[in-house]
Amino acid sequence: MMARSPVLSLVLATLAAASVAGAQGRPSAIPLSADPTAITPGIAAQLGSDGEAPIPDEPEVARSYFPYYESVRETTRLRLAPPFYLEHTKLLPPVPRAFDSEGPRDEESLSGLLFYHRRSPRIDADVLFPLVWSERRDDAHTLTVGPLHLENSPTHWDNWLAPLWFAGESTAGGYFHAPLLLTSTSFDDAGALAIAGPYFRMRDGLSVRRGVAPFWFEGDNGDDEGNRRTYTLVPPLAFYHHEHEVNDDTLTVAGPLLWRKTGPASSFYAMPLWFQVDVNDGDAEKEEHYRTLFPLFHQSSGPDAHTLALPGFLLRHTPATDTLYTPFYTRADTQTGARTLHLAGPVVPLWFHHEDRDLQSTSWALAPLFAKHDTPSVHAWYTLLAAHHVREGYGSTTFVAPSFELQLRYDGWAANLHPLVYIGTRGPESHAVVAPVYWDFDDAESRATVLFPLFWRFENHVEGRTSALAVNVWHQSKRVAGGTATQTHVFPITAWGTGPDSSFWNVLYGLAGHERTGRDHTLRALWIPFRWQDENPESTLGLAPLGPFSY
Repeated sequence: MMARSPVLSLVLATLAAASVAGAQGRPSAIPLSADPTAITPGIAAQLGSDGEAPIPDEPEVARSYFPYYESVRETTRLRLAPPFYLEHTKLLPPVPRAFDSEGPRDEESLSGLLFYHRRSPRIDADVLFPLVWSERRDDAHTLTVGPLHLENSPTHWDNWLAPLWFAGESTAGGYFHAPLLLTSTSFDDAGALAIAGPYFRMRDGLSVRRGVAPFWFEGDNGDDEGNRRTYTLVPPLAFYHHEHEVNDDTLTVAGPLLWRKTGPASSFYAMPLWFQVDVNDGDAEKEEHYRTLFPLFHQSSGPDAHTLALPGFLLRHTPATDTLYTPFYTRADTQTGARTLHLAGPVVPLWFHHEDRDLQSTSWALAPLFAKHDTPSVHAWYTLLAAHHVREGYGSTTFVAPSFELQLRYDGWAANLHPLVYIGTRGPESHAVVAPVYWDFDDAESRATVLFPLFWRFENHVEGRTSALAVNVWHQSKRVAGGTATQTHVFPITAWGTGPDSSFWNVLYGLAGHERTGRDHTLRALWIPFRWQDENPESTLGLAPLGPFSY
């Protein structure tokens, strides 16, 4: 509730007294006070006051000017003797007390613009700029004297002598660096790194890598739960070794020699000549062995397959195939005898015979003179000068050297004399080409005929449009509403044309000419058009009485 002013309170009190007196039937008399603004204590308690709170007095300041300026105000003191001395002192609780009494305080001073001194419960500092820095913050102490830096606290310490060494340790880790000795170490709970010249050691959790670059490198992931991996690399000796516990995988490389073991498989390579692989999981009937002395010898054996390869000789047996290869005779049986191949050669390929009993397919050849191929749907023979191929239900192709080809299909035919003549039909389509002067292509929608470069004709069967160009004569005929429209141009001399309800002729495209569309006429003389409308719809000469016209 907003407080009322004393004048308003006095007016309200007077009106209330007058109303009471009138109610008792006697005239009201309002006594005047010597202080019109005074109100009784009871009214003041109910109404409150708009008066402002009293402003406290400023603290008393004591100043002196000799032998230095001094200003003292309650808990702070300032002394100045510029530029030689500056001092500021602040008394800390409990206060008040005298500045020369014992008790906590924050005191700092600057002497000669070079020496800074501070004493307080939390911070102490002595600085002789720029040579000496000494500081205390709570329990942490720091001392810096030129390149020497010493810092100590309950949680960490740092000792530096730049640029010779830098060392420190904290609850999270530590470090040591000696740049001139090419030495550096750092560590924390997650890992560590140490470098001493070419030697290095890195730790990341349980994983450790170390080495002497570029001569020796080693690593171990430290996994003792069945997934351990280790490696060793010696580049000058071309040596590498790694082990992987999960896959039982071991690899060793020493120059051109390689040993590897992966599960039941073991390998030895003397690259690039000798390759040996053995697979043995304890079952003698499932063992596999591979030997290769490149390029002289290869032998492999397994539960179901055996292979022997020598220069010019191959013998291979599997449950489904038997293959024998020599420079003079080759025989192959596949799919348990369903397919058979006999080849006299291939050094001198004279005789070839292949039979597929499942597909009833037989092929034979007396190279390079004659070959024949027969299946239930295909019959073909080939010679050096001619070939004939028949596909049942589709057609045949005959080729006669050097470039004649005849194709007879169920839906058409084609005769080609490569690369000059191509003629034929296929359903509604036909073509005739005598390169490079004549082309004719016809189908259900269009036809194009070109006798290069004198004659060009294009016809659209769907739209009923034909366009032809012979030297400098162009003719077009097209189907329009009500009939056919034609036009002929003899470039650049004359042109004429007719339509169901129109006609025109021109000499030199406007030197003289006439155009009619319905009853509208246009006559040109010296390229000037004269237009009028024919009063007689029957007239077609364009020379009827002109009547009114404009140009």
